[in-house]
Amino acid sequence: MIIYEGFDRKTFLDCVWSAARTNCMVMAIIIGASVFTAVFLGLGGGDVVRDSIYMFAFLGKWGMLGIMMLLVFIMGFVIDWIAIVYITFPIFLPIAAELGFDPIWFIIMIAVNLQVSFLSPPVGYALFYMKSTVPPEITLIDIYKGVVPFILIQLIGLILLWLFPPLATYLPYILIK
Repeated sequence: MIIYEGFDRKTFLDCVWSAARTNCMVMAIIIGASVFTAVFLGLGGGDVVRDSIYMFAFLGKWGMLGIMMLLVFIMGFVIDWIAIVYITFPIFLPIAAELGFDPIWFIIMIAVNLQVSFLSPPVGYALFYMKSTVPPEITLIDIYKGVVPFILIQLIGLILLWLFPPLATYLPYILIK
């Protein structure tokens, strides 16, 4: 407080209150997602999703991976990433392991996929956050247009990860050894 002249007790308490509200929101999401996942899996929802994914076995393991990635992408439009992780990982990780996919690679694929979905119109969370931080003369349509190159770059990255799994797994396995 001594270093910054404008940083007084009220500013400090406002910062603490803002951080507490944000942490409470994140914890509420985690608790809600945990309860949902427990109930969903307890009622056999995991088996239904697993069986639904295995209905696409005729597409092979890569087609089934594509179905899982599509589901995560669609969920990323409307659900926070924390909830998606809590909901999908208990179901998708065992399926990915059964299909022979590396778990680190699979998780990184999901993470990049979520980044793309958070930037994708019309619902992209990141776009609405950006809109709240830019001057009023910049419209949401301008943001939609401006984000297209970034979506394309991330899609190229996702395709490269898909085609060359060692891009995601080489360094972690070197560090583990």
